[in-house]
Amino acid sequence: YDRSDALGFCCTTRCYNFIHSWQLGFAEYKSSIVLADIADNEVNEVEIPALGVTRESGFKLFTSFARSSTDPYMVLSYRFTDQGFDKYLAGNQDYANTVQIHHWDGDDIGDAQLTFLLHSVKLGQTVLIQDTDKTSLRIDTGFKLTFAKTGDTSAIV
Repeated sequence: YDRSDALGFCCTTRCYNFIHSWQLGFAEYKSSIVLADIADNEVNEVEIPALGVTRESGFKLFTSFARSSTDPYMVLSYRFTDQGFDKYLAGNQDYANTVQIHHWDGDDIGDAQLTFLLHSVKLGQTVLIQDTDKTSLRIDTGFKLTFAKTGDTSAIV
């Protein structure tokens, strides 16, 4: 389960991760990325607006070419604590000011599937993205993410 979210009881004041914020109507996806479309050794820079500051703040990462709504996918979001609702995460060393990568097996806004926090990446860190399938096996996607720098209210990865 995902302890980075109100439903996982991360904090005294409950802050929803991007997926649950989207389900509740507080956030929208800014864009989607199909990982299979990215060439080997290709470098892409993505600016992720802060959740709770900018409504369109999440990136959906599809792991297949199909882009079907029923395909499993991952979500990138930025938990910024200087502004917005995530200010209540300030002082939380695991989740404050991090780029989070979640997996979700849900199909639509009303789906009650659990979210899985795959990575919580701090400024300057690089991770090899490992996804989690429905049997909780860690799957190497072959993609790296580096939290390179911050904007005023965004993360650049």
